[in-house]
Amino acid sequence: MPKIKKNHRTKEPHPTQNKAGSLFYQWTGKVEGLKTFGQAKVACTGLRSGETVRTYLSAGQDFCKWVKANRGYKDLKQVNRADCAAYLAARQSSGLSAWTLSRDRTAITRILGFDSQQLSIPERKAADVKRGRGPERAVADKYQPMVAFLRASGLRRHEAQLLEARDINVAAGTVTVRRGKGGRSRVVNLLDKNTLSKIQLDTKAPTDRVFDLLPKSINVHGYRRQFAQALFQRLAGAAYGSAGLDKGIVRRALAQVSQELGHGSGRLSLVRCYYLK
Repeated sequence: MPKIKKNHRTKEPHPTQNKAGSLFYQWTGKVEGLKTFGQAKVACTGLRSGETVRTYLSAGQDFCKWVKANRGYKDLKQVNRADCAAYLAARQSSGLSAWTLSRDRTAITRILGFDSQQLSIPERKAADVKRGRGPERAVADKYQPMVAFLRASGLRRHEAQLLEARDINVAAGTVTVRRGKGGRSRVVNLLDKNTLSKIQLDTKAPTDRVFDLLPKSINVHGYRRQFAQALFQRLAGAAYGSAGLDKGIVRRALAQVSQELGHGSGRLSLVRCYYLK
């Protein structure tokens, strides 16, 4: 009897093969489906910036690896709320901060469709914040103009890296952030316009990057914190927490600081906890 050749192009997958791809492949597909770059915030509920997408992918890598190792699932549809709670508990036991757990919970519940309020995590406390605090590191002289600018503007690292010469209005002392967190744009009022004279804007074309390099050793978040505290004191007339400050003045100053930092007026508790306490 002649040997029958198999048509490999029409070969059916093995019964145990996961047709949907790996867990992280499935996760990535869900993240891609949530991309809404360029859309106004009021018009969408998706992921509006590359930074947010990268955050969700990073959280997904850790989560999918844990699910595979501890549950053996091959499909994200198998994951239930109890699995998510166990994962967050394991992350907490490993010593991760409440902020990292909050990031994980947000990504997991958004991708898998669970209610975040049903997954408890530790309360975030100002006393536990380590980022941007502690002794200030020494910075080489050639980076001092950059440091002065960051203290005066309060920009995030990626915002400073993407900043172009055309984004700075020297006469007005303002900086236009085109691609902030969540894809939002904003105009920042510099605390000190004199810092602009030190970064040699007159040698740059309009679309040239203001900073060629932003070293990892530069404590950008620490400078954001200094900016927030200086701005609050300028607006309120005293440092945050000072006795006798009018509550209305405090709230208006908080809202302005939040806006300048790129958080919006609805994130006052975050500004108090991260930047002012």
